[in-house]
Order: sequence, then C-alpha cells, then structure tokens
Amino acid sequence: LSLFYEGRYDQLEPLNHRNVLEGHGYGHPVLQGFLRYSTKLPTGLTLQFGKFGSPFGHYLTEDYPNLNPLITPPLLYTHAGTIRSDRIPLDAYDLIRWQYYNPSTYYPYSRQYDGQPILNYPYPTGVMAYGDWAKLDYRFAAVNSSLSNPLNIGNPGQRLQWIAGGGYSPFSRLRIGTSLARGPYLDASVQSSLPAGTSINDYNQSALGFDLQFSMNHLEIQSELVFNSFQVPNIYKSLGTTGYYIQVKQTLNPRVYAAVRWDQLISDHITTYYYDHYNSSYRFDSNVNSLEVALGIRITEKMLLKTAYQYRPTEGIYSYRENNVGMQLVYSFDVKKLFRIP
Repeated sequence: LSLFYEGRYDQLEPLNHRNVLEGHGYGHPVLQGFLRYSTKLPTGLTLQFGKFGSPFGHYLTEDYPNLNPLITPPLLYTHAGTIRSDRIPLDAYDLIRWQYYNPSTYYPYSRQYDGQPILNYPYPTGVMAYGDWAKLDYRFAAVNSSLSNPLNIGNPGQRLQWIAGGGYSPFSRLRIGTSLARGPYLDASVQSSLPAGTSINDYNQSALGFDLQFSMNHLEIQSELVFNSFQVPNIYKSLGTTGYYIQVKQTLNPRVYAAVRWDQLISDHITTYYYDHYNSSYRFDSNVNSLEVALGIRITEKMLLKTAYQYRPTEGIYSYRENNVGMQLVYSFDVKKLFRIP
C-alpha cells in the first residue's frame, strides 16, 4: 500500500517582463494524488484511486524535463485546436471562422481564444486497475472527465468515462501498445445552447491510439499514433483528427545525446454552406507539422543542458511558418536526501 503525491507550478511569464501577466503562470497544487495497492496475484494486479495521469497513450509517463530528450511535448498534447468545450458553433461555416476569429468578439485569433488539444494533459480523478502477465500488460480506468477536457473534482460537467489500454512486449527492448477512450467532453455551461432535445452526454470524444517503444544499444525510438474524433453540436458529422509523432534519441557518449522528433496533425475536410453555395475545400482545423532537433549535454550527474531548434509549419486558412530556438537547463535531486529522510 502506497500514497503518491505530485504538485507542479509552471511560470510562462517572459524573464524580461516585470509585471505578472494574467494567465502566464498557473499552478497544479495536486497534479497527481492517489492511493495505490499492489496485490500478489499472478496477473500483477495493482489498484489505485485518486487523481492520476490518464492510462491513454504513453507520453505522460515521460512528461518531465529530465525524461523528455527534447524541450517541447508532442503536438498531440499541446496544439490547441478549433473545437472548444465551452462554446458551440452555429454551423460548419461558423466553425471554420474560429480558425482566425474569436467566436464571441471576432478579435484576431490568438492563443487566448484557442480550443483544446486532443490529449490535454489528462490528469483525471477516478479508479484504475493495471498489471502485467508474461509478455502482456493491461490497464483499465473509470474517470470523471475526457482526454481533451480534464476536470478537477468540484467542477461542473463531470461525467463517467472509460479508458482501456494494453501492450505486448515480444522481447525486452520492444513494446507495442494500444489505447481506447470515449466519453462526453463539453462543459456543463453550454447545456442551454445545445439543440433541442439533446444534452452534453450526446456529444462524445472518441480516441483510438497506438504506441511503440524500441531500444537497441544506445538508440531509443518511441512513437504514438492517435485517431481522434469529436461530435460537435450543429455539425452533421463527427470531426476527426489524425495525429502522430516519431521520436529518436541517440546517445553519443555518456555525457552527450542527440534527439529528433517529427509531429503531424491532420484534420478532416468539412462541407460548409454559405450564400447558397456548398464548399468542401476547407478543413475544420489547420494541419500542423513540427520538426524538433535537440542536443543534450550532461554537465554533472544532476544537471542537464538541452538546446533545440524547432521548425513548425501550419497549413490552413492562413498558412505560416515558425522557427524557434530554445535552451533548457534541468537540475534533478532526490527529495529524500534533500530533507534527509531515511
């Protein structure tokens, strides 16, 4: 029997800005907090209850700067798309406009008005059972919110969601996994705006994922592929996005490694009707690509310096290119030693 707690604070304010910017710093007093009980059954069954990382996919297990060989996370977990949980489009044409206008005031589209990622760092609350047997591993969870719109206990709009996953390891250096999730994603605040006779329980997010981890000598490869769809009010069909990434890390010597990741998000086309004219040339969201390369240098046993370059082209109503260069210094320490806990 064990108890696990993790808190986190992210500060996004630029270092040269003296004033605190609203929304540029946010905390997670309880990012994860759960009670875990490990049985002695042959299936390796373990039960846990509380708030924890979703068992969907693989990346959340490496969502730490000392484990991520690059600087940014995959697009699946960070790119804020057009679809929102707190607003409903009038029709397909209105949804298209959300790519470049704020849906309420029609100010130029910005990060402040973005929707939600496909996998919005889901740390839901619920109960999970997982384990491994021979070359198989499994996990099954009942949680309180969706992958794209994780909610804390006490927030309105929580609904029971089911997530299942498993993997097969034919040998120690290779694992192939899959995940499945489905459930409502809309906020309770939009209930009054839904079409007559419907409720937030009628609009689901469905996701099917596959992941792979492979290592050989000093080479490490991991990848995820996710087929995702949203049922959106006032839209005649489910809107799907396919996302994937491939990440490769090569350790050059005990202190230096090189890493690269290629990401892509591809959204469905959607048929719009405007001024007696049908148009199916638009996608409901922009296609986004990302190529990131990084070099990591282990300065000391506890200190890691990473430098990276990212090229990120976006193809949609407005196409543009981003070039980003960044550095990250990571210092890791053992809390037990810090507080001299035996």
